[in-house]
Amino acid sequence: MGVYAKMEVNEHNHKLLGLKRNIYGEYNINTLCQEIAVKGGAIAPPIPPSKGLGNINTLYDFQRDGIQKMLQVKNVLNYDQMGLGKTLQTLMYLQELDAKEILIITVKNMIGVWEDEFRKWGLGHMLKDVMITNHEKLIAKRAGTTKINTPFSKMLNQPWDVIVVDEAHKITNRKSKTFLGLMQLESRYRVCLTGTPIKNKVDDLWAIYRFLNPNYFGISYWTYVDCFCEQRYNGFGRDIVGPTKDPFFRNILDQVIERTSFGRQKSEVLKELPEKTYQQIKLELPAKVRKLYKDCKKKLLIDLNADLDTTEERLLELPNALAQLVALQRITSDYTHYIESPSTPKLDYLVSVLEEVDKIVVFSKFLATVETVFQHLVSRGITCVKYTGDLTKEMKRESYDRFKDPNGGIRVFIATVQSAGTGLTLTEASTVVYMDRTFKRIENSQSEDRLHRIGQKGNVLVIDLIYSKTVDEVIFKKFVEWQEINKELLYNG
Repeated sequence: MGVYAKMEVNEHNHKLLGLKRNIYGEYNINTLCQEIAVKGGAIAPPIPPSKGLGNINTLYDFQRDGIQKMLQVKNVLNYDQMGLGKTLQTLMYLQELDAKEILIITVKNMIGVWEDEFRKWGLGHMLKDVMITNHEKLIAKRAGTTKINTPFSKMLNQPWDVIVVDEAHKITNRKSKTFLGLMQLESRYRVCLTGTPIKNKVDDLWAIYRFLNPNYFGISYWTYVDCFCEQRYNGFGRDIVGPTKDPFFRNILDQVIERTSFGRQKSEVLKELPEKTYQQIKLELPAKVRKLYKDCKKKLLIDLNADLDTTEERLLELPNALAQLVALQRITSDYTHYIESPSTPKLDYLVSVLEEVDKIVVFSKFLATVETVFQHLVSRGITCVKYTGDLTKEMKRESYDRFKDPNGGIRVFIATVQSAGTGLTLTEASTVVYMDRTFKRIENSQSEDRLHRIGQKGNVLVIDLIYSKTVDEVIFKKFVEWQEINKELLYNG
């Protein structure tokens, strides 16, 4: 039997029939599993490794297993944790598949990385058959107009063998122009790569699987939510709080994921990789700054027509509150832009870390905070470099190379999460300090793994500097909850 085990008629059937109709337009429940497996290519016989693959001695066994899974499943999701070599596995998969027309869609700063990886592994000759572009180019033309985005029109007119979507968590918004554009492309094989397929909530999976193959979870988002998501009414509408707790549908969800995708944790396959531990440093805002924070919060609540005793955690659930919350976070990240001060508790603690650690990475979501940290450390004779979106490509490369150079003398790499959270390897340091966290939990996770990846020799310490009773606490709490949902659903707890 396939993904859906044989099912008796019971109280679940009204939902199941909706899912079944949504996929196939007919009601043969007992063969649903078989159809999904066959139509999705999920039970194709395993393909033995070629001599070429077998001769690549630098591959780990788990990476070989991943390549075999990608070859076995026609349309597949690889959600290996960041740092386990999803790019390398994909290159070997493309070589084994002998694909001729390949489209790779990734984030802008990873285009050059993909090209370098092809050449690094002796596959540079394949680049003539490869188009590497970024997600922003997937803009579909509007119905009834004649103006066509030229890069997208080229993608539409090309009969692709394989489409690879790197950083696939960026297509989870089913209403985005990127997702809608992607759905217009045609190919024989489809691959999605992301270390975190659940960007925020469990329903994020639907768009990825919809692109891979509608036979996996159907074409209706709301049917998917009704069957596979735990929902709660929050006063404004339905809120998805996790995967379904109904054992019937949870079993279906688990089996579809198991048969059509794969992902391994570092702790599972890289026993030699050092541990990653978290340390929350609770700090207190000075009285003057605490008053500023409270006044800002009060104004925010008035603007939102919310009760003045609303907590920061509750604020995250209010419609249109995110932009206002950023104002609070700017204060907790770096209040020197509001109240003149030679230092802050966060800056003081950062300097104390550097008294014990030779080399560290510092992240913030705010460009202004990066600049403050940079100037503060330079004034104390601490060598550091910046890596931010406003720098040129050449300047960013210079900062990166200087930090990685063992003889360069640079102790601190200070960056915005948005600019350095993907594509870089920063294993020269084993300590990372967050002045603040982003609301996008996946960016937090990705940036941590710039350090915690293959090549790291020391135990990685992740330090979060948090002001008590502020938005800092809430953002970190939500990040931890998100990590737990990913672990439960994707890695069996």
